[in-house]
Amino acid sequence: MRRLLIGLTAALLTPPLVGFRLARVLDDEMSPSVRAGDWLLLGPGRVDPGDVWTLRDPAEPDRRVLRRVVGVAGQRVRYTS
Repeated sequence: MRRLLIGLTAALLTPPLVGFRLARVLDDEMSPSVRAGDWLLLGPGRVDPGDVWTLRDPAEPDRRVLRRVVGVAGQRVRYTS
């Protein structure tokens, strides 16, 4: 139990110091793997497919949205419905 408390304390205090931050998911756009109400730990680094990033909403510049990366430069992405 003591290790768990130490781990949780470190997890909450350390991330902001090294560029990580918590973000709460507000919608179900990434379900079933990520659902509304879930918390994600976002960190700095390179962008890879499958990563979740925060972006400025083009319709509302003061609002941030979470989006999953589906492709990066040099990759092809095909959308079918």
